[in-house]
Formats: sequence, C-alpha cells, structure tokens
Amino acid sequence: MPDFIVVGASRSGITTLHNLLNAQPGVFMPKGKELRFFDRDIEYQCRSDHYHRHFSGASDKQICGEVSPPYFHRGIRQGDDGTHVYDPSDDSAARIKRYNPDIKIVITLRDPLLWLRSQYWKNYKRDRERFGMVEALAQELQGTRGPETTPFCWIYKNSYAIHMKHWFDHFPTSQFKVIIFEEWIHNKIQLMGELSKFLGFCCEDSFVDPDLHKNVGSAYDQPRRSYLSNWKQLLAPLGYLIPQGNAKESSYESESRYPPFEPGVLDMLLPIFAEECMELERILHRSLSVRSSCRENSEE
Repeated sequence: MPDFIVVGASRSGITTLHNLLNAQPGVFMPKGKELRFFDRDIEYQCRSDHYHRHFSGASDKQICGEVSPPYFHRGIRQGDDGTHVYDPSDDSAARIKRYNPDIKIVITLRDPLLWLRSQYWKNYKRDRERFGMVEALAQELQGTRGPETTPFCWIYKNSYAIHMKHWFDHFPTSQFKVIIFEEWIHNKIQLMGELSKFLGFCCEDSFVDPDLHKNVGSAYDQPRRSYLSNWKQLLAPLGYLIPQGNAKESSYESESRYPPFEPGVLDMLLPIFAEECMELERILHRSLSVRSSCRENSEE
C-alpha cells in the first residue's frame, strides 16, 4: 500500500512533483499520476487489491506514493455513474483515513486566483461550464451553485482553508507537509531534501530535473529562464504565495494563456480571498503575505 499521497491544487507542479519523486531510487511511483482511486466510486468499488496493483513493482527498499490533486476537495467525489456526489463523511479524506490512518500527506498549493481562472476557462472551453465567469461566480456567492449540487464551484474549490481544516480533522498535523508551488518550483534541491526527511527516503545528491532534462547537482539553484518569466507573469493581486517582484512585470492580467478577468470580477473576489489568505495563515502558522499594495499592483 502507498506510504504517502500528494493532494492539493491542480496545475501546481503536479507532473513535476510526480517525476521528481519517481526519479528517486528510494521511491516508487505508479506509471501514471492521478489514480483517482478514492474520489471515483467506480474505482473505489474495485477494492484495495485493484489499487495495490499499481504499486506491485515496488521493492522492499522503496516507499510508495501517488499524486491525485482532486482528493483535496472536501466532500466532492464522483459516483459510480460519473455523476457529482457531495458527502464530506465519505469523501477522499475519510476514505484514505479508513484505508491507512498512518499515511503521510503532501499538500501542494498555488495562487488561488490563478487556479480559479485556469479551472474556469479549462471547463468553459470544454463546454462543461455554460455560464460566463461573472454569472457563474455570482451564482456561487448567492448560494445557488455550491458543492452540494455541482463540481463547478470555483470559489469553493479554491478556498484552501476549508479543505485543509477538513483534512486536519482526519489526520494529525504531524502527517502533513504543505508546500507552495511558487516557492518550491525555483528550488527543487531544497524541496527534495525536505520531502526526503518528511517521507523517509534517501535523497540523491544529484538527480534529473524533469523540467530541464539534465542532471541537477547541489550547485543548481536557479530555475530555467522560461520559469522565471512565467513566474513574473503569474503573480497574484493578493501578493501571497509569491516572492516580491516588479509590479508592472507581475501584473496578474499579463498572463496570456487565458482571457483576463472580466470587469468587476476582481472586486468580487479580492475580499473573499484576502479573508481566505488570513485563515490559511492561521492554519499553517506561517505568513504567506510578501507584498503590500497588492490591489494596486493587480490593476496596473
């Protein structure tokens, strides 16, 4: 059975994390990421023997783990017919607790507003989301679009504190390692050192960086240039989960992959996520705020 599981925000370096861990001789990862055993009833009904087959290639000297971000969301899972189910008493966290109460959990987080926008447009382009962003978010704030009835609840899914507290209700805090994408993507050497101590594997002095496709040694401490460029573009208006940078370069709206927020959306979201940030800081017992005047930076 797996010794650890990685959950959290999708598009927060999930593939990189999977590949970095898979490159360690002391770690066994399944061939494919996102097994989705615990949040899809059609998989979960196959029972643990089916799940364990994914780890059958591991040796006695290796620890096993898997990466499935959707496990993170409180109460949300897929029924055996693929329909949406909301049941906090029998979601991924509850099922994983019953499966292995001693499992270690790595939670990776990223800028929630960036994730929200990415999630919305990804589903809109695939015709899963039928409403414009303003209307979709307004419906959620009005209480007519919540996790009880739909998986397309963008504010709820990106309210990390709700999901973190739910996981902490199921497992002791000593079994968690929380990492921030905007921090670790620039220092994978440090990340792997921290994960090796937390998970209990011997970290190689050098390894293959899946983003650079070359050996990485202890002298490597700089990201690929395109990462640095992307990082400057993805800074959030809240100014947390990110290091400091030039305000104009770090404008949230400068990301070109998805359309910018429509007028009024940031006015709607910033107060919500400012409160969310403070709650997350209380839960994690650390400061996530690194820049003031965030609202002004986002509108330049």
